[in-house]
Amino acid sequence: MAVDRDGSARRIDRAAPGAERASAPPPDRPGAEGAPSRAASRAAARATGGSDRRPLPEPVPEPTPEPVQPEWTRFPQVTDHSGFSFSEREFAFADVTPEQAWDMHTRRSPLGFRPEQWDRCVAELRAALTSDGCGDAEVRLRGPGARFCSSDQMKWFPQNENELRSRVIRRNRGMSDDERLRRADKAVAKYRTAGFSRERPSPIAPFFDSMYKLGIAEEPDGYEFGIATADLSGRFHDLERAAPALHDWSRRWEDATGRTLTLSEGVGPRDDAWIVVEPEGENG
Repeated sequence: MAVDRDGSARRIDRAAPGAERASAPPPDRPGAEGAPSRAASRAAARATGGSDRRPLPEPVPEPTPEPVQPEWTRFPQVTDHSGFSFSEREFAFADVTPEQAWDMHTRRSPLGFRPEQWDRCVAELRAALTSDGCGDAEVRLRGPGARFCSSDQMKWFPQNENELRSRVIRRNRGMSDDERLRRADKAVAKYRTAGFSRERPSPIAPFFDSMYKLGIAEEPDGYEFGIATADLSGRFHDLERAAPALHDWSRRWEDATGRTLTLSEGVGPRDDAWIVVEPEGENG
């Protein structure tokens, strides 16, 4: 209460202790004088994707699946007569790529030939047979070039280092002892580096060029052509006279491939042999 000079009293309201007058909002915030209302601000933020919306978490990227290799980048399944399945180890030792292995497996071209080279070889073989009057001939291909490994059960791949060393020494018995031991050591080093000395099983049958690379064979693997034709029956011992065009063909392709071509009478078992030429009238 306060008393005026004339003695009358009047009431003076004072703020309660501790109470403070609410300050006006800053002019740039919703609700301030001259600023848009809070409801209008929220509506504008929703329409424009404003900064008052909580950001969404970044999506976790899906793991990238491993690319599937095309079939020709892997080696085909090839087994020897014992059932051993050849792996990348043997193909690598033979310097055979997956593409070359598939060309062999699908009978597009034998190992050691390019497909276009093989096509030309077969075309010239047909021409030679026709020239020699052997239009009824049937020709089949056998050997490691045709199926990667030998089908001759009298031949076998070394099963350990001692066996390999002994075979190389016997193979070079006409040389000095020092040279024989040097060659045996070299063969064992190749055998070991390729992984054949480990506990993992080794193939039973020799495979393409393996015996040559180990120093057991004198030459790389050649091509075995079996020929069945009545016109040359009993005359393969003198093929140069009996079929001069065929003889020239074989010598020409020996020079081209650096491998021996063996021509023998008869095609043998027809189970897995590679048909090279069929008698006229049977290939259409």
